[in-house]
Amino acid sequence: MQAIRNMRIRCKQIPWILTASAFTLALAAPCHLLADTNTVAQPAKSLYDMSIEELVNVEVHVRKLCDGGYELRKVPASVTTITSEDIRDSGARNLNELLEIYVPNLLYLRQSWEASQIGMRGVVEGDNYLLLVNGKVMNNFVHAGSLSERDLTMLGDIEEIQVVRGPGSAVYGAGALSGVIDIKTFDGTTFHGTQVTTQAGEGDEFYSAEIKSGFDLGDNAHVFLYGGISDLPGANNGNSPYIPGISGPAYNGTPVVAGQNYPVPLPKDGQMYNGLPPLKFHGELTIGDFSIWTRFTRGGEVLPFDQRWLVGPPYGFSDNPPPGQYQWQAVGYQQISVGTDYKKEISDNWELAGRLGCSTDDYVRSGATGGLIDANREDIYTARLLATWNSSPVHSLTFGAEVLHGEFGLPTLGYPGGPAISTAWAGITPTTPDENTGFMPRWSSDTYSLLAEDHWDMTPNWSLYSDMRIDKNDQTDYMLSPRAALIYTPSEVDTFKLILSQAVKSDVAEELEVENEINGSKDDTETLRAVELSYNRLLGEHFSLGANSFFNDFHIIGWDDNSNHSEPVGDADIVGMELEATYQSKTLRLGLSQGYSQLVAFRNSVQGEEGQAISSEPYGFGHDLNQWSTYITKLHFTYQPVSKFRFFGSMSVFWGWPGWKSYTDYANSVGVDSSGDPLDFLRNPNYNPYDKPQARLDLGATYDVNKRLSIGIHGYNLLGLFDSELNDRFIMFSSSAQQDPVAVAMTLSYKF
Repeated sequence: MQAIRNMRIRCKQIPWILTASAFTLALAAPCHLLADTNTVAQPAKSLYDMSIEELVNVEVHVRKLCDGGYELRKVPASVTTITSEDIRDSGARNLNELLEIYVPNLLYLRQSWEASQIGMRGVVEGDNYLLLVNGKVMNNFVHAGSLSERDLTMLGDIEEIQVVRGPGSAVYGAGALSGVIDIKTFDGTTFHGTQVTTQAGEGDEFYSAEIKSGFDLGDNAHVFLYGGISDLPGANNGNSPYIPGISGPAYNGTPVVAGQNYPVPLPKDGQMYNGLPPLKFHGELTIGDFSIWTRFTRGGEVLPFDQRWLVGPPYGFSDNPPPGQYQWQAVGYQQISVGTDYKKEISDNWELAGRLGCSTDDYVRSGATGGLIDANREDIYTARLLATWNSSPVHSLTFGAEVLHGEFGLPTLGYPGGPAISTAWAGITPTTPDENTGFMPRWSSDTYSLLAEDHWDMTPNWSLYSDMRIDKNDQTDYMLSPRAALIYTPSEVDTFKLILSQAVKSDVAEELEVENEINGSKDDTETLRAVELSYNRLLGEHFSLGANSFFNDFHIIGWDDNSNHSEPVGDADIVGMELEATYQSKTLRLGLSQGYSQLVAFRNSVQGEEGQAISSEPYGFGHDLNQWSTYITKLHFTYQPVSKFRFFGSMSVFWGWPGWKSYTDYANSVGVDSSGDPLDFLRNPNYNPYDKPQARLDLGATYDVNKRLSIGIHGYNLLGLFDSELNDRFIMFSSSAQQDPVAVAMTLSYKF
């Protein structure tokens, strides 16, 4: 029943072995230059009174391997910074939505088998990025990758988010193939007082409440506390219809027509996992150069149906029961983390920095035919020690080591509780009654890492950054992550950057252990080698233009249903460009971007319909990336005509999906998989949604009643009022879609 999932390209969510959970060199430069006063060293004047020309000369204090700040124009990467003000103005209801608004060349897609996926620069076939909170990797190491945080509606604890666009293994650790999402929370030094925020949404129904408080315990001690809870009833079929890409009879004989709303009632879309309210709690104590924080999150996603369950032959499965007899497929998690940081100047030229961390992560995945198909807990412990030598005003060297210990295959603590099980162990260990899931053994593993960064301002106009990370796990070979960035600033208004890097990612922990159990050998590793060239120019006091071009050589591994294991599937060469324009004045902030990603070659591809889902190019159908929009345009603005009113608007346009069309054409030419089941990429030939654009338009306004009270209203996916097809969001490994609902939300915030 899972055709084309044979070697379906999950790209093995996160290279758990190169944990990077403490390795956070922040490569931060705001794409839209909307930094707030918490993002940079405090200048004499407000940032919103500064021109862009003044902003680029401000030193940006972000997390990095060697402590200190970057001059904004010399940040050695392509990075988008999203501030707390951006989050507030946008009214975004979760991280997926927020990132799609602000980050160039980024999109997210739904799945029927796993959680939704984020893609950057053409790489969307799985979880190929790291998500960090305060320097700690939050990805699930055993299976799911970046699952936590992204679905939560409560965003009030976030001070800023830095999104690295492009490979980041050399500076963040392995797993950062397509990028890094680095979240920094408020602490007792950046937020003072107590604030309560409530939200309620209609159309896509949700309710949330948040409270945060920051206060001093003395001259040198500060506390930050945060709590949030939400309720997600979701969107009904009328507001968020399911759009199948295949035709045929429903279970009750009702005709189903490709491209039209599914005619039989389905459960609401966007419900919370297992009926449990999503939660987030965060607490942090800062004493001088020492900080300790703890964080708990609980959430998950209800997944859309596979269209073959809803339509009979020839495109769908035979003998499909009513949708109400299926369990609503979903993924869920709960995660608790603790992190500590300490730094100490031991002389004018030397500094030490240490970090300790631990986390417990429950992950569960429920199947459509009943019961759990994955459920397990992992406990992770990390330690890092770094030394920085500032040999001169123009040179610094940071070096150190990191250790990770992981305990895997543990029973879940709840959500619900039970023994560790996994589809990867079906047929290897004793299986559950349905024989599709095996009981997971318990095992542990250790990773040892060496890391270094050299920063040299060779002349006033030339700077060189050199990074190297070496990781060794007992189930992998040595893994190398080098990077070199050369930055040239010939004038006050021009900046050139050349970046050469290699990003690496091992298989997920369960796959490494399966390979060790079966063959006593090491598993495959993904590698992405990249070249990036960028140019930025200031045009007067308020306007900036930038261009980033990149070339990625991507060696890919993916999941093979036949062997129940991951295998190499080929090498993809991807080129692209991102054009950005920024305008900022005292009343208007505006950002515009155009992203382009194109497959130029696919080498060494495995053959056959069930081989890979990156592109149908190796099989003679098209020359584009599957499940990716070649051209992506984004616009966002905040307009404040008077002190009490702010207006916000954003629009993201995806100008067609040629690679998706080619792949469904290819699937139609094959028809069925090796077991005779219809392929999941099948599409009715008379239905072609891929030449049409999709667009998301959000508009909102905020009124500050006084210094304490503010009221906001936001509308989402508003183009659907005029053309509902513009709101279609495609479902991965399918020709179906789920429409994003037209919705509205009210926000009320009061600060004591």
